Amino acid sequence: MKLEMIYHTPEYHKLVEAIARVCYQSYGKLSPTSHSMIKAIMDKGHLSIASSGNIVFSISRFESMDEISWVLDTILSMKQINNFVRVSTPQQVDNGGSTIKLSMNILTLTDIINNRHTFPHLDSLLLDSILEEVATVPYLNWFIDPSTVIDPSDNPYIPNPTLGSPVILSEDYTALKQLGLNDYELDIHATVTVDLVTDRASGLQMWRHGDMTGGCELSQRYCDRSTAELRPLVDISNYPERLAEYAERNGLTIEEAREHYQAVHQTMDNHLHETIELYSDLIETYKELGVSAKRAKEIARSILPNTITTRIIQCRPLRQWKHFFNLRDSIHAQPEIQVDTQAIKKSFTKAGIIYE
Repeated sequence: MKLEMIYHTPEYHKLVEAIARVCYQSYGKLSPTSHSMIKAIMDKGHLSIASSGNIVFSISRFESMDEISWVLDTILSMKQINNFVRVSTPQQVDNGGSTIKLSMNILTLTDIINNRHTFPHLDSLLLDSILEEVATVPYLNWFIDPSTVIDPSDNPYIPNPTLGSPVILSEDYTALKQLGLNDYELDIHATVTVDLVTDRASGLQMWRHGDMTGGCELSQRYCDRSTAELRPLVDISNYPERLAEYAERNGLTIEEAREHYQAVHQTMDNHLHETIELYSDLIETYKELGVSAKRAKEIARSILPNTITTRIIQCRPLRQWKHFFNLRDSIHAQPEIQVDTQAIKKSFTKAGIIYE
């Protein structure tokens, strides 16, 4: 049996740092060595910052079917520890040969390592081979062995997404396709990490489709008057098709019905902006009353509307992105998340990622 690491996210530690900086709004602290903050965050149990990115292994040169079965049994034990382990087997691919592909993110790998001794059926030979491969890349090994030294470098993962313009933070579809993975294997092993700005209602819907999804979201604690952006609702300024029925039922002209609609829309808009003002005022009031700044924000944010914007980073295997696209680029989906989904699909197309 031969195990080989055929791909890993470049500058993996910098990707994890970039995700953490989004969550904590601390881009101002970036430096060639600022990735050290990752360990402090993860030591506190905030592990999701490391749930994006990808490491892919190829396992080949099996001497017998028994050896293949042993490898698959070991991988199953890994998957019992952390379900984010992804595997494709020789029987499921059409490119010939007996090659097993195995992929996971760095959080999954460290979870397996930390819990390996609690699973007596987890054979150490395969995991030791994985660790030998990972040890050849300092910024991967750094997550496992804190004594590993990483050379200082600038962070290449600093995007600037805006509403309607998501950014692909990292993707390995292109590299894995060039390595010869077929469509089935790409569906399982290729991942795309997307950084986008959306409203909180749409964000909740995105997280509902969470199978195999890693990532993070901006903490609402960092919302204030200067950063609180309200997302315009799609088509709400257009008059509804059945407005004439409302006018007829209430003995109004169509112009009067339009004025009613505009008044309701203006009332809602005023309320949303007043809520943002109240949120900011409540923070200051609670602080004056002796509540800590952290807790004051936690209390006040309970009144924030769903239409307020947030920033989300999500990493999914290609197959899970396809599932998300099918459900959310649909006439049955809320218009706002339809717009977001179409924008993500557009970014995939621009990057040459085939999702249909």
